[in-house]
Amino acid sequence: MPPGAAHRRLLRHLLAALCLLLAAGAAGALETVTLQLKWQHQFQFAGYYMAQARGYYREAGLEVRIVEGRADTDPVAEVLAGRAQYGIGASELLLERSRGKPVVALAAVFQHSPLVLLARAGGPIRRPADLEGRRLMLLPTEAELFAFLRREQVKEERLQRVPHSFSAADLMAGKVDAVSGYLTDETYELEKAGFPYLSFSPRAANIDFYGDTLFTAEAHAVAHPQQVEAFRRASLQGWAAALADPDAAAREILQHYSTRHSLEHLLFEAERMRPLIEPALVELGHMSPARWRRIGDTYAELGMMPRDYAVETLLYRPASPQPLPPWAWGTLLLAALALLAALYIHRLYGRLQGQMRQRDSSERNLRASREHLARIFETAPLAAIVYDQEARVLEWNHRAEEIFGWRREEMLGRSFFEHMVPEEARQQVQGIVDSIFRGPEIQYSLNRNLTRDGRAILCEWSNAILRDEAGGPPSVIALAADVTERERVRAALQDSEQRYRTLLETAPFPVVITRLRDSLVTYINQRAATCFQVPQEDAVGRHAPDYWVDMGQRQRLIEELRQKQVVTDMEVRLRDAAGQPFWALLSARILLEEQEPLAFVSFNNINERKAAEEALQALNGELAYRLQEINLLQARLQEQATRDALTGLYNRRYLDETLEREVARAQREGYPLAVALLDIDHFKQLNDTYGHRAGDEMLRQLGHFLQARARSGDVPCRYGGEEFLLVLPGVDLETARQRAEEWRAGFAGLTVNFGSLALQATLSVGVACYPGHGKSADALVDAADAALYRAKAGGRNRVEVAGAVEE
Repeated sequence: MPPGAAHRRLLRHLLAALCLLLAAGAAGALETVTLQLKWQHQFQFAGYYMAQARGYYREAGLEVRIVEGRADTDPVAEVLAGRAQYGIGASELLLERSRGKPVVALAAVFQHSPLVLLARAGGPIRRPADLEGRRLMLLPTEAELFAFLRREQVKEERLQRVPHSFSAADLMAGKVDAVSGYLTDETYELEKAGFPYLSFSPRAANIDFYGDTLFTAEAHAVAHPQQVEAFRRASLQGWAAALADPDAAAREILQHYSTRHSLEHLLFEAERMRPLIEPALVELGHMSPARWRRIGDTYAELGMMPRDYAVETLLYRPASPQPLPPWAWGTLLLAALALLAALYIHRLYGRLQGQMRQRDSSERNLRASREHLARIFETAPLAAIVYDQEARVLEWNHRAEEIFGWRREEMLGRSFFEHMVPEEARQQVQGIVDSIFRGPEIQYSLNRNLTRDGRAILCEWSNAILRDEAGGPPSVIALAADVTERERVRAALQDSEQRYRTLLETAPFPVVITRLRDSLVTYINQRAATCFQVPQEDAVGRHAPDYWVDMGQRQRLIEELRQKQVVTDMEVRLRDAAGQPFWALLSARILLEEQEPLAFVSFNNINERKAAEEALQALNGELAYRLQEINLLQARLQEQATRDALTGLYNRRYLDETLEREVARAQREGYPLAVALLDIDHFKQLNDTYGHRAGDEMLRQLGHFLQARARSGDVPCRYGGEEFLLVLPGVDLETARQRAEEWRAGFAGLTVNFGSLALQATLSVGVACYPGHGKSADALVDAADAALYRAKAGGRNRVEVAGAVEE
């Protein structure tokens, strides 16, 4: 055997032995970690379920336990206490960090927060200020909503905060006036029920915060950097899978996590989440330090955290490896080789097939993702151009070819300055390009550009920086829209406006003219501009739906106009530029201008009339409430008139009315009727010995005793003094006697506590029954009284039945 072959054989034996020694400790044991969700299982957390289902966590060496949240769950507290290693929070993580709680944000899944305040449309809440004095369900952890309320100058101490039920049903039922919720979730139930609602978003007050954000404790990130990075990557991989196949993610939730939401609800949530995550525009999990600083500035401005706080401490940074001393490299190399060999041999057959499947799947996903992005880029309704710092074109889509006239192959690698920017504007545009690479990550501009045939057009540009994860030079993706026609239309509209100005500017009511085909405002008179709180020149060219609260009302107006050409006296809800709604009485007519159908709309603000109507309704409601109070008071007075004040039983007056009625009914319907007359034995002696207050307590307890043992049809009464009478409809003599015996025995065993005294007493009872002992109320009572007398004479603490009445 050649010497080399012998050495290789020996090496194989040594590696095999080493594998056997390492197998027990390096057999691929998974690290167990816990992910604490911020709420119950739903599509909001679909990425983590898919990372579990697709095996991404296990491939990262992790066994992940996903724990759903409850109303009283605080993910930050769970993670910092070590009960969970990872959690889901939002922008309040920055507040918690500034308050000394060492959390680290790993990835912002939601680029925009879905958190809003929901209220009934058409109700008393029309703007944030109307929340004061109203019932509001709002969680203490929803920091961005508190920031929004502060910016809207809503006083927190004037809010009637009630415990959160996490159900839109309470809003629909009128139990609360407003509720915090997600646009992606609670609105499903509202829309399904046809419930008209308003949503107050912090974004309307320029508070655009991150939504759901994955985080961990700083100590955990320092102690387990590889695990943190593996968990983060696997989670984002799961999110990519959930967004690529929302139907599969929804069915995974229903099968393994929760059936609280229907499949339709989950897919609704998925659809509403996508524009908030922006997977086609922003890398999943991306966090901008500049944006976190703006969030911190907003909190600081509103007095919720210190100014100039170092927000960078919140953001996750992968740990940098520490250099090893020279002497350790040899040892480390040998150990690594041995470990790699052992792991390779042990896992080769078990994981090779899975790795190949995963590789194929990853390649398919990557190809699909690239194809998806390429389709988006190529079919975008805007010109899309990618260029580098030297303004050289790297990509050029079909719409860019249409707008500027240059084909893609003509522009790639060439400077767009030479082909698109007029000479006199190049210095200005160069300044814009320079500022993009060193300034904010997204910038907007309005520039004049040139087409291939030399025409000058006006374009709106948005420019976003693209970072190369591999460390290459950054580039810019620019989106452009040709707004030349819009400007031409604006000029034409200004000419048209002159024809109407004299008449319409002097009209004693607001007037707005819009194009039907695109709802563009072509004219607005001064009265309407004042009503909408917007300068006339700014209102022209805007979309009319901006001034409507209820899009359904506007749609009905347009449909009726198209059918009838005219609409008169339609009550609608409009809103001004600040978002303040108001009621208007509106009339409209179709006009033609150069064959262009226009809607001529006039209206009057009827807020005062509506307020008067609402005041009248409120007054009617108040009157109805007062009438109800009066009825309740009358019922209580009637109750008091028929009840004995000491015992709570019916009084003698009620007994006299009731017994006559019950005797007549027993005679009419032919059923028995019994009466039982009870008397406390030696009651005078008890009064003389312990006082009248003790006697009253004994009477009160006997009243409670009898009330508790009376059937629903029985009539227990205080007959007078220490005597009590019970009317027992439908009860024959034997049953009445048995019940009276139970009362006697039960009361004899009852102890009445009065101060330090423990008092006891017995009862004597006389029982009579219709018709055998009397056919009138008086006859029955007399028969029962005679039986009671015999019970007293016979030694007390006994029950006697009346004798038969002589005919």
